[in-house]
Amino acid sequence: MKTLVLYRNFILIIVAFTLGCSSRAVKHTITEVKTDARRLEAKAIVSDSRRDRIDPRAFHYYTNGLIFEGLGDLPNAAKNFLEAINYYPESYQIGYSLAEVYYRMYQPEKALPVLEKLVPRDINVFRLSAACFRMTNDFISAQESYLNIIKMDSNNNEAYNHLFDIYRSRNNIDSTIWALENMIRLNVDDDRLWHQLGRFQVQKRNYDRAKTAFSKSLELNKSQENFMSFIGLGELYELSHQVDSAETIYKEGLELDPTNPLLLRLIITLNVNRDSLARALPYAHKIIELAPDNNFEKRRLGVIYYRLDSLARADSIFNDLVTSGDEYSFNHFYLGLINTRNGNIERARNEFEILTQLEDTLFIGWINLGLAYRNLNQPEKEIETYKKGLNSLKSEEGVDNLLFSLGAAYERNNQVEDAVETFELLLEHYPDNAQALNYLGYMLADRNMQLDYAKELITRALDIIPENAAFLDSYGWVLFRQGNLNEALKYLKEAVKLDSDPIIFEHLGDAYKAKGNTKKAREWWRKALELDPDNDAIREKLDY
Repeated sequence: MKTLVLYRNFILIIVAFTLGCSSRAVKHTITEVKTDARRLEAKAIVSDSRRDRIDPRAFHYYTNGLIFEGLGDLPNAAKNFLEAINYYPESYQIGYSLAEVYYRMYQPEKALPVLEKLVPRDINVFRLSAACFRMTNDFISAQESYLNIIKMDSNNNEAYNHLFDIYRSRNNIDSTIWALENMIRLNVDDDRLWHQLGRFQVQKRNYDRAKTAFSKSLELNKSQENFMSFIGLGELYELSHQVDSAETIYKEGLELDPTNPLLLRLIITLNVNRDSLARALPYAHKIIELAPDNNFEKRRLGVIYYRLDSLARADSIFNDLVTSGDEYSFNHFYLGLINTRNGNIERARNEFEILTQLEDTLFIGWINLGLAYRNLNQPEKEIETYKKGLNSLKSEEGVDNLLFSLGAAYERNNQVEDAVETFELLLEHYPDNAQALNYLGYMLADRNMQLDYAKELITRALDIIPENAAFLDSYGWVLFRQGNLNEALKYLKEAVKLDSDPIIFEHLGDAYKAKGNTKKAREWWRKALELDPDNDAIREKLDY
């Protein structure tokens, strides 16, 4: 067999010279499989001394196969190798040559049976087998072949690379990390591998290991090219509520790449989320300088100015967007909010009207339009707006909010039966809506209606949110209405500990008055009037 190997190399040299001494003439079109080891190191399988003399027919066909292979005529190469192996079936060298040609002809189904018979089953056989399995999308068998290579050579980087790809495609995260860690062991200074390890550790929620991986990647390559490691590490700091460290990392990345839009957006979002709007502002301006036509970033800048109470600047930004033809609905939402705060209620109503026309399934538009009518002292139109909104909504989102607003509007307009019916409809669909339970219970108690039912409703609200000052006040008030003054005082005292609300103070004063403690009653009424100086009802109680 040694003669075959030497003669193969001689034939390849002759072919190369024939084709102009260019090594490219015999370069494979499929370069994944390396054949140097086969050409130089393959060992003959000799059963006895008689096999030292190679069958001349096998030698003849094998030689022809090499010539055709060198000329790029793979079909004739395969034909001759197949003839050769018929005369020398146990030859590793001929079998491997045939399998490789089949592989290069994209016929893995022919190559694999040949490879299966080869002895020894060495690294080259498993490598070529794996390549064939991958060509047929049999990744399980390819995986087994690469694992066999690693058993023979635990430092085979190529095998780990292919295993990494297979495990990742099958979403086997643990095995992917194992392959990647071995690739890093063999390429410890490759910052890209460390970055990928960080990403997969994040998927496994191994956040400390992910931080270590991203930090190592940045240690090896703290450059503009590796900006995703800055982002990965910064996001992990955010996840662990180390926002200052996150901002520091993002800024380090920006020093290397000052126009990186992703880093700019992350710093903006980080500061907006922690309500550090002034710190977000320069970055929001910077990103618009880089992308002056980006209306999303303009809208975000407008929101930042709105939240900073720079209403004029916010108004200018959103008006410019609308004028430029940007019909995004939330432009009108914020213009409505800005005008509401500026006292321009009619204009606010107009903006919310446009919002409901653009997005009739957006419950927040209907609620704000209704509030605008309420501020314009048009309760009938407020009620009509909420009804229209309920008919427009296509999903359950926001239905509870609109029903609540409608019920409250009925109650303010003294349409008590409609209010009760609306809140009961809300609770039929959303039985754990604590605010609705309390509102309906208090509304009935305040009107001295259905007190047992009112008490039951408020009790359910307190079961959901036990330490809510408004709920405790409602419960104390229904007890007051039922004449249970001692218990009423107990709950009203608990309520005033949790919130300084003039209504709670007034109720506590009323309970003390009913108990005959006028001094205490006047003390709490005075506190209520200090918080609500225009409340004539409380003033009358003090003048009494």
